[in-house]
Amino acid sequence: MRRSPYCIKLVAHESPLVNRFLVALLVGNFVLNVFDAMTTPFLALLFTRQHGLGTAEAGLLVGMVVLTGTLFALPGGALADRFGALRMGFLGFVLNVFGLVGLAHADTLASIAGFAGMLALGRAFYMPSTLALLTLLAGPGHELRMRGYRYMATNVGFSVGPLLGAALDIAGNTKGFLIAAGFNVLALAFLATSAASLLRRGERADVFRKPLEGEGAHTVSGAAHNPPTKERISIWDGLRPRFMKWHVVGAFVTAVAYAQHQSTLSQSLVAREDEAGLSLYALLMTINGVTAVAFQIPMNALSRRVGLRMGLVAGHLCYVLGFLGFALPTGRAWMPCLAMFVFTLGEVLCVLNVGAVPIFASGASDRGRYLGAAQLAQAGGGLGPMLGGVLLAALGVRDVWFAVAGLVLLALLFHLESLRALAQSPHSSSHSPFPIHLKESRRMTTPRQTVTRFFERVRSGKAPEEASLFLAPRVAAHQVVSAFGPLTLVRTPDEYAAHVRDMIHQYGLFTLTIEDVLADGNKVFVRWRQEGHHRGPLFGEPPTGAPLVQRGSAVYRVEEERIEEYWIQVEASGLETQIAAARAVGTG
Repeated sequence: MRRSPYCIKLVAHESPLVNRFLVALLVGNFVLNVFDAMTTPFLALLFTRQHGLGTAEAGLLVGMVVLTGTLFALPGGALADRFGALRMGFLGFVLNVFGLVGLAHADTLASIAGFAGMLALGRAFYMPSTLALLTLLAGPGHELRMRGYRYMATNVGFSVGPLLGAALDIAGNTKGFLIAAGFNVLALAFLATSAASLLRRGERADVFRKPLEGEGAHTVSGAAHNPPTKERISIWDGLRPRFMKWHVVGAFVTAVAYAQHQSTLSQSLVAREDEAGLSLYALLMTINGVTAVAFQIPMNALSRRVGLRMGLVAGHLCYVLGFLGFALPTGRAWMPCLAMFVFTLGEVLCVLNVGAVPIFASGASDRGRYLGAAQLAQAGGGLGPMLGGVLLAALGVRDVWFAVAGLVLLALLFHLESLRALAQSPHSSSHSPFPIHLKESRRMTTPRQTVTRFFERVRSGKAPEEASLFLAPRVAAHQVVSAFGPLTLVRTPDEYAAHVRDMIHQYGLFTLTIEDVLADGNKVFVRWRQEGHHRGPLFGEPPTGAPLVQRGSAVYRVEEERIEEYWIQVEASGLETQIAAARAVGTG
């Protein structure tokens, strides 16, 4: 039988349909970046040549596109959490298509500005939404790999785009915008059909569905339960945690420093060697592009091995060494070439690890807003060339690089403070393992720790999507009910996540309290109390809103840090009595 061309195993544990959708997201990101890189560098020329705008007006419009894309990523991420990342990703793609078609036909300043803004708005919605989908679908432990794949797709897209734009003479006519729109429609169709297949089969519904009202407020404690209220998502939520404030500041300073390898480096080389400096700069940028693509996979593997903190430190130190290398004499071409190689290794490490902080600190219900907030740091890329020009004029072609190296070290301090604040916040437990450093990523070893953590994260309803961290691919679930004899179900992690979400619909925002934990070898006994309200149909009874208390116990068998089998007893008659009493009060 012929193998489907879509069975690309980006993530080995996922089904072909999930992998197909992951491929579609990466293809969409590649297409978006190809045509973004094809059109954006030529926008100013198009505005001046085709539409007769002045250079000041053209520059203002191009700046507006970049600024809009940066600022609207913040509400774009929040909207992804509110209405679903899939919906916002599609909306971003559609806005991008309309913006490209509109720019091809716009004939007034107002229409040009409107369609250019639409283009930027589409990108602001698409980027955080699709990155959230990619990392959530990849599952815990694979987020960094998936971010690396998207980084490679982005690099290749930005390498191809300008060459394609020049070949199509996009600065002299508008057909390139229509071609770009056509390819975006094709990518959107591939994405839509892949998503439809997943939704039809119901796979990974925990990621595609909208977040539940108030989801994420569950606790494993003895605290009193509060009735559920509709969750209000503010566009500023992504910046509220202290660690995110430090992260955005650090990423902003990193972006300011990173931008110096473009305009400041070219000006520095030309000031030293005139025309020879231009040729050397072209060679250095080629080394940058080739190294970024060639070393993305090895640096990704290294980052996963050494952990987030060491990845950030190594990346920023490579930046420092690269910038100091640019300060050396350029008489021997291999010296700046080596400096660019080291700098690019730092670029790859920083892109992977800086961008990983909001991913590892978030779950399915808040990833979009954190990723959207993180996009604000991209404004540093706009400030960088301006600051570099000032420093170059004030310090000269050699000392400017010492100042830039100092900026990098300052950014590293901000990032380390962000990780410190994250480790002290409730978000530090949102992913297990949380890879701040290697020892933490291997802390969970005993069966008792595995089961306890499973209750705290998954069974509590905090993060059902993390079930694959604690459950084997197929788990034998023995329902111990004496009246009917033994009943055994086989559950996958996705099915268990759906089971927990069903409980959330039935009980509302329940509180789960662990009352006893006993371990004997690889078997762990747990007794718990669950308190909630009758919010959904239960035992055939419509919701009454009455308080519900249920007790249960189970024995879990753990092998290689995964639950493979369990025997569970859950009180049912007591629940029926509580519901009947509430119904009697309501009808009486």
